[in-house]
Amino acid sequence: MIPDFVRADEFSIIGAKSWSSVSVPLRGEPLSLRQTLGCGQTFRWWPIGEECWQGIAGGRVWQLQVVDAQLLARMQPALSAKAATEFLIHYFCLDLPTREIRARVGAAHPRAAEAAEQFAGLRILRQDPLETILTFTIATATNVPRVTRSIGELCRRFGDPITDVDGVTQHDFPTVEQILAAPTEELFRECNLAYRARSIQAVAREIHSRSADWLETLRELPYLEAHAALDALPGYGPKVSDCACLFGLGLYDAVPVDIHVWAIAHELFGEEIPTRTLTSKTYRKIGDRFRDLFSPWAGWAQQYLFCARRAIPIRDRFRPSKQAAPLR
Repeated sequence: MIPDFVRADEFSIIGAKSWSSVSVPLRGEPLSLRQTLGCGQTFRWWPIGEECWQGIAGGRVWQLQVVDAQLLARMQPALSAKAATEFLIHYFCLDLPTREIRARVGAAHPRAAEAAEQFAGLRILRQDPLETILTFTIATATNVPRVTRSIGELCRRFGDPITDVDGVTQHDFPTVEQILAAPTEELFRECNLAYRARSIQAVAREIHSRSADWLETLRELPYLEAHAALDALPGYGPKVSDCACLFGLGLYDAVPVDIHVWAIAHELFGEEIPTRTLTSKTYRKIGDRFRDLFSPWAGWAQQYLFCARRAIPIRDRFRPSKQAAPLR
């Protein structure tokens, strides 16, 4: 369904009285839903029209559109305008000065300046820590479409129902208890998680053994401490830990390194970044060099450069001569 969005001061949809709606001013800061929701940091949003997206966050179904420098949103179940506005400001980091972030990143390197300008509407989301940690547990050694399908099936089978949209029941992300109760074989086959089925249950079991506020306490830790705590989870590794730190904990010193970021680092820092194998030592060096150059916004710089890099045709990309086994 493509919603019939109307004027920003008259945001409503005919025949959709069960939805509540809100308009959030962007105050001169750009926001691109396509750049933000389609860059691989989240897997529960999909386009339903020109710069219109539907997704699930905070236990609700949302439909979003940017019109006339405002973020228009409608949601089910209904939410007060104040609560909805607060949620969206938090989720999309609308309280952060992205102009200043882009200026700081751009001043550090001309390549970063170009990337930040090209992806000016990109924002790093503040996602639910549990969902982010479990999501990236199953996002290893695979691609975004497969992860999106697997998570959709995982939620449909084991998550609590939220509401029906166009006759389709939308579900919340499963709780730790629901994941632990799920048959491993069903996770393996029907959810297409393969070996990741045991990984997600192992991580869920470890989280279940911790205190109820453990995930929230990670947000308050320095980056290196939070990264070490996540890296100790079963089946985790430096990249997955960095993804969870950046996209779930709001720790902007985190720099997830994949083959694209490895290539970017070699181009930015030259021969000090080896190109034969992505070893643990090289991984750490890349993150440290990003933090040295772009702190306190190293994670934002990584995302700007990562998205710009992926926009380059494959034939024009740097290709390392040999890649080691992936650092999960």
